[in-house]
Amino acid sequence: MTTWTFKGPIAALALLALTACEGGQGIGAQAQKPLTAARMMSGAVILVPPSGFCIDRGSLRASFALMARCDTLGAAPETARGAPLGLITASFAAAADGDPLPSQGDLLATASVTRVLKAQSSKDMLLLHASGPAPSKGLSDVHWRGAARLGGHIVAVALYGPRDGRAIGPEGAVIVQQLFDGTRAQIDAARGGTAKTTPPKKGS
Repeated sequence: MTTWTFKGPIAALALLALTACEGGQGIGAQAQKPLTAARMMSGAVILVPPSGFCIDRGSLRASFALMARCDTLGAAPETARGAPLGLITASFAAAADGDPLPSQGDLLATASVTRVLKAQSSKDMLLLHASGPAPSKGLSDVHWRGAARLGGHIVAVALYGPRDGRAIGPEGAVIVQQLFDGTRAQIDAARGGTAKTTPPKKGS
C-alpha cells in the first residue's frame, strides 16, 4: 500500500518563495532556470505545471517535484502569467489497471488535517479543500490536495498558499485541475512522439 506523504523542501522554500519580490528575483534567481516540464518515474510520466508555475530543479526526484510561481524561482516576471503565489508538491506512484485512487482518508492520514471544507471526486480524480497545521510559517492552514490517475500512474498533489492568498480559495481548485489536465495531455501526446524535458535526479 502506498503511503501518500507530501514531502519535500517546503519549509526551506516557503517563506522565500512567498515573499519573493515581484521583479523576478526569487529563490532561483542565482540558480539554474526552473523547468516548465519534467520526466518523472523514469520517463513514464511528463509532469506539466499549471499556468504560471514552474518546477524547482533542486527538488526534482524520480517520483517527487515541488513547483512555485515561475518568477519566484528566478524566471522572468512575465512567466508568472498572473498566477497567484503558491507552492505545489506532486508525488507519483505506479498503478496497475484497476488499482483504486487514494481515498480521502489516505490523502489526509499524514497531514494532520483538522477539517475537510469541500470534496469533489470522479472516477479518476479526488480533490479536497481542507484545513490543518501549515507546513511552514507564512503558509495558510487552508490548502488543497488531490489525486488523479495519469497514464498508468497516480499522482498526489498538495497546493499551499499565503494567508488570504488566491491559491487557497476557489482558484486553487482550478490550479490543481490544470496540473492534472496538462500532465494527462502531455502523456497522451508523448505516446505518439518525443517531448524534450530534463530527467530528474535519482531518488525517491
